[in-house]
Amino acid sequence: MGDLLPNPKPGVLERCVFKHRTTDVYLVADAYRGREIRQAILAFLDAAAGTGWERITVQPASPTVPLNIGGGSNLVVYLGHDGLMDFQLPKK
Repeated sequence: MGDLLPNPKPGVLERCVFKHRTTDVYLVADAYRGREIRQAILAFLDAAAGTGWERITVQPASPTVPLNIGGGSNLVVYLGHDGLMDFQLPKK
């Protein structure tokens, strides 16, 4: 399975959902627009902190499968340009 969901939320070009062939393990990848690098990094940091979670449903077969993504995931990974070389995040 490799379902593409175009424009799932502002700043995200597409979301791709993959399911492992023999297990119930899913990988959800969001592709951000290049100019939204700050938003991508902030979303990653929120997810790594366990906040900013989202619930989606996928349909690999019937019935649909609900997934917690972002901060609700078991594993969060950032792959992309290191925007922190271009700007600083505000201190809280």
